[in-house]
Amino acid sequence: MSRILVERDVPCAMRDGCMLRANVFRPDGDGRHPVLVFRTPYDKNFAQITFMTMDSFRAVEAGYVVVQQDVRGRFASEGDVHAPFVDEFADGHDTVEWAARQPWSNGAVGVYGTSYHGFTAWAAAVEAPPALRTIAPSQAPNATHRVFWRGGAFQLGMHANWSVRVIGPNALLRAEAKSDPGERMAAFADLVEHMDDFATMASALPPRSLPAGRPDDPFLPYIYDVFEHRARGDDFHRQRSIEGRHAQIGVPALIIAGWHDPLLESDLAHFTAMRANAATPQAREHTRLVVGPWVHGAGLHMSAATEVDFGTRASGLAMDLREDLTTLHLRWFDRWLKGAPAEDEAPVRIFVMGRNRWQDETEWPPARAVATRWHLHSDAGLSPRAPDSGARARTYVHDPADPVPTIGGATLLPLDHRRGSASQADLLTRPDVLVFTSEVLDQALEVIGRVRAELWAATSARDADWVIKLCDVHPDGRTFNVCDGIVRASLRDSSWAAPRPIQPYEPVRYEIDLLSTAMVFDAGHRLCVLVMSSDFPRYDRNPGTGEWSLDADGLLVAAQQVFCDAQRPSFVELPTINRRR
Repeated sequence: MSRILVERDVPCAMRDGCMLRANVFRPDGDGRHPVLVFRTPYDKNFAQITFMTMDSFRAVEAGYVVVQQDVRGRFASEGDVHAPFVDEFADGHDTVEWAARQPWSNGAVGVYGTSYHGFTAWAAAVEAPPALRTIAPSQAPNATHRVFWRGGAFQLGMHANWSVRVIGPNALLRAEAKSDPGERMAAFADLVEHMDDFATMASALPPRSLPAGRPDDPFLPYIYDVFEHRARGDDFHRQRSIEGRHAQIGVPALIIAGWHDPLLESDLAHFTAMRANAATPQAREHTRLVVGPWVHGAGLHMSAATEVDFGTRASGLAMDLREDLTTLHLRWFDRWLKGAPAEDEAPVRIFVMGRNRWQDETEWPPARAVATRWHLHSDAGLSPRAPDSGARARTYVHDPADPVPTIGGATLLPLDHRRGSASQADLLTRPDVLVFTSEVLDQALEVIGRVRAELWAATSARDADWVIKLCDVHPDGRTFNVCDGIVRASLRDSSWAAPRPIQPYEPVRYEIDLLSTAMVFDAGHRLCVLVMSSDFPRYDRNPGTGEWSLDADGLLVAAQQVFCDAQRPSFVELPTINRRR
């Protein structure tokens, strides 16, 4: 193995004089090499993060220089209070150009990383630094509003977990750096107490109070900024988003996503926007999408999404038994930074769960998928058959003080919460969860694309959440979630300037986006749909009063109705692939 030189805390000056610091890994000697940039708010010395999608040492052995940098306001880098997402555009541009000018660089630069690191790759590409040749973002945000809001519900669990538990500790220590050491440690100990008692923190009323964040003296203003900026597309979110700016990007992207990742739809939106609107033919034609059965972050390396094992081929360490994530990245960078011959690869490669195999697609979503409706029936059945006229509604009582707990799904919660495909057994017997189940499938049902639902429902309250989960029931009765969606009644179709309360007991038709999946429900299995009015702490609880949920300091019990008749049909619509036998 060739010798690798490591230089730590190498200074990199931004255009305003702020000094960011990076660890630089490079081949020994005086040669010039292409550079791979990785920018992180999580500490560049934390190998579990910096090696997540690509082994830096293998990259250096392959002839690259790797620059791993703390972003502004974090760890070894200078800067005032960290403003998540804001500075990554200009700082990403300046870091790429700095890397291109170094004596060990040949002037060609790529940027890569997962989650926030992936966002830094997109942000740098938006600024179009001349030295940038390509990016490889994985599981990366597209629009901050879409990260923290979904269907009108606030993703409280993800915001609290990321802002307070992940970003919070270093932000607090930096904010308290000039105070008395004893006071600093007392403040840090208080934060840790709140972090460790996540359930209590997430249950605080009103939700925007988040006691760990100290609203009277916030050490990380972003915690409260997100609560206050609720309107879709306002300046706060536009300043922090890539959405609508792909036309400024002229380099191809290798986009890596996970079916059970909360940023899946961001990745798919990145892909479709790049293929349609990127600034150059090269970027439009050669941007590529790879989607595995993964949960967020380290889950890229797992063959199991929580409790369902999708086989060895699913792991980012094997990937169809032919390469791992590092090899995938290096092949991509070799093409765009070293001029290696292009391989004949499809623009889209997805892992189909249930079949547990990778398959190539020419587009996303596949145009050949046929929208097929599975209706909810009053006898708790689920079938393509249209419901009967006059069929009774199904009812339940929802108490937001005793919400349906989050079990599985595309979440970013503390690790004691199960992610991805998880057994729904604890929900099936709850009186506030409606269960609709199909007959046993006599042949496999392949679903690839975006899943949607229409639900006719009514509530005794002035507002309600409607949550739908599509599940796979195994022959032995085990039931695992596949994808899900939520809609908040008061925000279902408004501009979000303010909630619009609904009329109690009035039937309303709701459209619910269950996002995307690639799943084969095998012969002998059954489909199952769960309907409920909470999914906590993933989403904040709907108080039922018709006011902004983040401001509510009380919760109302509500009687809920779900209609299943011919005049008010409720159904899930599955993008079905019909294969010839």
